[in-house]
Amino acid sequence: MSQSQTLELNVQEPYFSLIETGQKTVEGRLGKDKYFSFKKGDKVVFNKSLKLEIKDLIKYKSFREMLMFEGLKNVLPEVQTLEEGEQIYYQFYSKADEQKYGVVGICLSSKENK
Repeated sequence: MSQSQTLELNVQEPYFSLIETGQKTVEGRLGKDKYFSFKKGDKVVFNKSLKLEIKDLIKYKSFREMLMFEGLKNVLPEVQTLEEGEQIYYQFYSKADEQKYGVVGICLSSKENK
């Protein structure tokens, strides 16, 4: 059986607090190869303080596709429309990079002990 890996991510507010309270259960990132070396059961540490387990990693063609499939309330709980959700991701990533890499939805389990 392979050993569990730990992915370290930094997340800005308000997203960190939404993950911490369990309202945000999916973290979206560009679909770069480094994320696909992780698998279900591996750990994610957010901002060096919050450790969660990866429930699943799902590749999408776009942020819109991820938001539609995973549900806006699970990815960006405070956002009302898909368009608004897309614009939030485009503040961090370019449309060119989205087309080049695709998107990964990192589905998170509930909090675990450190």
